[in-house]
Amino acid sequence: MIDFRRVLMVVGSVLLTVVVIVLIVMRPDHSEQTASASRPGDGTRFIVPEAGDGIKLSAAASEHTITLRDSEEELQPRVPLSGEYLLTQIEETNLNRDQNDEQIIAFKRRDDPEDRIRVLVAEFDSVRNTYRVAWEGETGANNVRTFALYTADLTGDHDLEIIAFGTNNAGEQTLDVFQSTDPPGGVSLYYRPILSVVTDANIEIDEQERSEAYYSMQSSGSSFPIYVYSRDEDSDDERGLVRVAYRFHPDDGQYVESQRDSIPGTEVEEAQLQELYDGDVAEFQRFLRGPWYRSSGSDSEVDELVFFDPVRSSIVFYRGDRQESFSWETSHKTLHRSGPGLRLNLENESISTVRRQLSATATGIDELLINVDGSDQWDGRYRRLTDSLQRRMLSEQRSAARLRDDLPTGLYRSDAGLEIFFSSPRFTMRDDGEEVSGGFAMFELDRPVLQLKQMNANGVVIGTRAYQFEQSKNRTADQIVRTLELYPARITAEGVEVLDTEAVTLEQIEQVDEEQDDSEQDAAS
Repeated sequence: MIDFRRVLMVVGSVLLTVVVIVLIVMRPDHSEQTASASRPGDGTRFIVPEAGDGIKLSAAASEHTITLRDSEEELQPRVPLSGEYLLTQIEETNLNRDQNDEQIIAFKRRDDPEDRIRVLVAEFDSVRNTYRVAWEGETGANNVRTFALYTADLTGDHDLEIIAFGTNNAGEQTLDVFQSTDPPGGVSLYYRPILSVVTDANIEIDEQERSEAYYSMQSSGSSFPIYVYSRDEDSDDERGLVRVAYRFHPDDGQYVESQRDSIPGTEVEEAQLQELYDGDVAEFQRFLRGPWYRSSGSDSEVDELVFFDPVRSSIVFYRGDRQESFSWETSHKTLHRSGPGLRLNLENESISTVRRQLSATATGIDELLINVDGSDQWDGRYRRLTDSLQRRMLSEQRSAARLRDDLPTGLYRSDAGLEIFFSSPRFTMRDDGEEVSGGFAMFELDRPVLQLKQMNANGVVIGTRAYQFEQSKNRTADQIVRTLELYPARITAEGVEVLDTEAVTLEQIEQVDEEQDDSEQDAAS
């Protein structure tokens, strides 16, 4: 006889787990974020979009921005690289004004426990008549889908700096700037880091006007200041920011902090809304982008979600297990007493004869009033599903969902070449030269379960995998071996059903020296 109380408990746990995964997947996606650059001297700024909580200081990407998805042709490295190199981007440009272009190659190394994106420069060796690796550096970024790489003269010395924007596994913005310098062992291109910053908000490079003497190569130009915005942890104002200005000091050869200011949350919100009043349709579309929720109860009770995706020209409504998708056809700017807005013409993706008009009005930087003509089921006030709100929801539901705390971290490999890099709540999987990523969760039903949600470049879920798993750790004198055995499974109302009794075994091997071993024993004692 079926124990209906057990069934209800299992179903409840599964539903809560799905909410957890949805929150991970539906977080404001950075997959299309790029740094935007402008031509020197046009007096504009290029900006990295913010990481969350609705503070948006972004600008559209220009033709000079290099991203992992913008390359129209497949370039091949001009230098031999071993199988330990996982290439993510190749760009050819002239860094030193000679007759040959150089290659800037972004890549990861399989043996890197931090799984960071690295950059190398390959230059032509006229003596050997071949290309060779001149320099290699490391960035603070992990996510290949949000990585943006370009060159510009930030310091005003007429040489190009290598500039790398990205996000790390914590969803924070990263910026790394490398400047050319004298090589340690001869004539070659060589670079050194002059600024490396990480923030939970925004990074902005202020490109300023330079003199005619600079453009005619008669003198150096002024360096561009860099502004780093972060949450004000010392303030009770959740929207309060700290802005740190960095300026280049030629004597130090570095960008150094020159000024620190606090920005009240009211100023941030007023500036954001004013930008929406003054901005065009594209600006408002960028404001809408991402997940918004409507809740009839507490903040932790998400009843309905709407996801705006201007890149894919789509809008998706979610309610429980119901989903309604629309093609985003056209947009028109509107102004209301309650705030600036946008009127959207939609077409149902399943039934092309069903058309709707949606009105979206910004009543605050994280508040939206939505009205859909001819269908009042989606009407109401929505709030942006911010990173901080997601974290609060996750913490409130942790005990009910029975999430595991002993999550794997770092790189795991199988003998067949499968690799999974875990950095909670995200994973990156590499197999046979392909790399996919998404969100993961570990939880307990009637047995331990690992669930992977695979996402494409636009943050859309394209696959789900579930495994029963077993973890173990063995230690010898010189290494620690962590083993993760995965059994393909599916989740049902009765619990977890194992589909294959043959496990996929992955291992993580950590070398331990005697000094590290002693320090760990001292810490344990």
